[in-house]
Amino acid sequence: MTDNNLTGQQVQGYTITKKLGSGGYGTVYLGVKEDLGKQYRTAIKHISIPDAEGYDSVLQDYGYDKAAAQAHFEKMVEGITSEINTLLELSKKDNRYIVAYYDHDIQKTLDPFHFDIFMRMEYLTPLNRYIRQNGFTVGDIIKLGLNMCDALTLCHNSGIIHRDIKEANIFVNEDGQYKLGDFGVAKAEIEMTQSGSIKGTASYMAPEIYLREPYDSSVDIYSLGIVLYKLLNCQRLPFMPDAPALFTADDKNAAESRRLKGDTPPLPVNAKDRLGEIVVKACSVKSERYTNAEDFKKDLQEFLSIMSETEYDRTIITQAAVIDETLDSGSEKTEDSYTQTQGATMTMGAQSHSQSASVPSSQNPYAEKSKKPKKRLVIATVVGVAVIAAGVAGYLAVSRITDPVRLFQEAIQENDFEKASQLYENKLKSGNSGKLAEASDFLSDHAEDVLEKYIQGELEYEDALSQLQEMEKIGIVSEGEMEPLIEELNEIRTSRAAYENGQDEMEAGDYEAAIGDFRKVIQDDPNYSNAQKKLADAVRSYKDELIVSLSQFETDKRYRDAISALSKGLIVVPEDADFQEKIRDYEKKIEDDITLTVDGIIRDAKGIVSESEDYTAALTDLRAAQKQYPNREELKTAIGEMEEAYVSKQLTEAEKLAGESRYEEAVDLLGEAQELVPDNDSMEKAIKEYKAKFPTLLQQMVYFTGEYLENGGQELDNLQGTQKNIVTNENGYAFDFDNIYKLNGTYKKMTGNWYQPFSERSSTNGKDLKIYGDGRLLFSATMRSGIEPIGFEIDLAGVEELEIILSKTRGSNYSGYAKLANVQFYQ
Repeated sequence: MTDNNLTGQQVQGYTITKKLGSGGYGTVYLGVKEDLGKQYRTAIKHISIPDAEGYDSVLQDYGYDKAAAQAHFEKMVEGITSEINTLLELSKKDNRYIVAYYDHDIQKTLDPFHFDIFMRMEYLTPLNRYIRQNGFTVGDIIKLGLNMCDALTLCHNSGIIHRDIKEANIFVNEDGQYKLGDFGVAKAEIEMTQSGSIKGTASYMAPEIYLREPYDSSVDIYSLGIVLYKLLNCQRLPFMPDAPALFTADDKNAAESRRLKGDTPPLPVNAKDRLGEIVVKACSVKSERYTNAEDFKKDLQEFLSIMSETEYDRTIITQAAVIDETLDSGSEKTEDSYTQTQGATMTMGAQSHSQSASVPSSQNPYAEKSKKPKKRLVIATVVGVAVIAAGVAGYLAVSRITDPVRLFQEAIQENDFEKASQLYENKLKSGNSGKLAEASDFLSDHAEDVLEKYIQGELEYEDALSQLQEMEKIGIVSEGEMEPLIEELNEIRTSRAAYENGQDEMEAGDYEAAIGDFRKVIQDDPNYSNAQKKLADAVRSYKDELIVSLSQFETDKRYRDAISALSKGLIVVPEDADFQEKIRDYEKKIEDDITLTVDGIIRDAKGIVSESEDYTAALTDLRAAQKQYPNREELKTAIGEMEEAYVSKQLTEAEKLAGESRYEEAVDLLGEAQELVPDNDSMEKAIKEYKAKFPTLLQQMVYFTGEYLENGGQELDNLQGTQKNIVTNENGYAFDFDNIYKLNGTYKKMTGNWYQPFSERSSTNGKDLKIYGDGRLLFSATMRSGIEPIGFEIDLAGVEELEIILSKTRGSNYSGYAKLANVQFYQ
């Protein structure tokens, strides 16, 4: 089935009454049906896959393998089905701000191989047509922003990024509600961190998409910000010359370059207030723009609540000078230009095409140019007989000469735009509305003829641009009608330059640059078909060149360098299956190499422990490997096992020391272990336990009789330089005393030293030491000159009360100078 024969046919229960518009990949029709005396209207999108030219081209690309070509087209249909599913999902949730989707039908034939896809959707008025008929106020723009924020909230909460927000994809229903349509390039947010996918309309595209950087749903906020900015800025994009100044393709390219570079736009000319700040924030770089539509909406609502009624009603865009009353009469021209489209820029596999039916081509430079029939004045030729009265002939001649429409047309055809402007101001503007409409239609058609002549190479760019700008200045048609033609003219010029650059780059072997330029060639450009073929050649040459360059990386096992080269290749040729497969192969090689390396490191570490029990060296090697290869489970496991073995070994040794009451040594041992394995609960618990069992000095014990201790018991002795905790009086002498200490069975042993100070080595006076436990003599000794120091260790198990007695030795004139040192109690 072809688009040429659908008018009058029955589709999905509706009669096709007229074509609303067509684009590069389908056509939209108006379907009507009568039911119980009521008429129902719907928009029906028809997509025909493949067309004859497309089939031959794809068949050639696949080496005339019919099965492969058919698989290619089936994949394209899957892409369209994705759009259908997106619409269906959103329509089921809430279609107040989304174009309602009703149903669809996919028909497949095998001979010849073909798909006919029909999608039935809500019939609405496109935003551009609505503005042309009604004009637009500040209040209208704010309402549009609020409605679109609600639409984006629905999309983003459903995990969908629209990616092609622009005026051509916004529609208006009978209640004045603005609705978002065309989800042909919508993308699931689960993919949003991937880069390299450029889809959408360049003039509204967020910088991160254009630069192939990872992006998220805020790209839709950016595009909506551009829409609102343009409406508030006399239909001019950011950084363009202020209206009504003329602009060229160079102006447009410079403005787009600044925008995509991330420059902050100036405030729109019609919003030098808080509203302008809100809109500029929306279309700023990612780090500075709104992160979600709810916040954007909140700021718009706050501004709306404080703005005056006068400002709300201030007209920003005036309605067209002439409103064509035939807009709903079936005129293919008007419907083609201003009725709901079937969608924009749907992406379907390698043979992706764009499809905006009624969107002005300037707003969708990648859509196939709609072949709109030109309105022509039908000049009635009066074929008279020779007997026609001379007076009648004279009257007709005079009428023809003085008719302002005829004079206006002639002035336009002769490029006498000053004369045409005077005729409009003096004769047509306030004259007969029918003649005004006729002149307006003629100017619109002539402007399209100028563009077509440039496209076909019959006019130079400068001449075409000058004529369009002069016609715009006359004022008989709105700026909104002429600006798209000028934009399309500039886009065609840019496209032609890209095509020429691409050819030069191909000859020079710069395939990457050639790919970039051939992709800039738009469908309206006569070079488009050749550009697509050359693009395919450039891609093949680029891929072959890159694949060859990988051989050296493979030889040197520089797999990461190979992946880096392929990743760059994916930026040039996004989503290329060959590149992706190569990357997966290299990643596996890297994984295998890492596995071998890690296994060797683990094996060596275990060998170190086995041979020398040097856990420090082994763990150091394993941890260094973990830093180099993070997230390797086998390293994590090996480190955990080795730490556990090391801790167990240290705890066992500490326990042995503690069994000998060497608690301080046990704590020191575990403290060193903690430096290698910090934050280990088992060692923390053992250290705490051993510290509690540290020996208690005699000076720290509470006693009930006898002399007091001075200087904390700290006194160095010449003979016993390492001794401390000397029991002495205030004069440094150990007089007699008898002290009792309440042990309550807490301690299991007592150690200490009993000696004669070196300074008193000649004294013959002796001193006795006696120690009792619960009245039982546990230790006794006498110290005088000539006796070596005595060390003692006394078992205190179960002792409740301890008594220590220092007294003069019998037979001595005085009590001796012997001292106690390092007396400690162990639990």
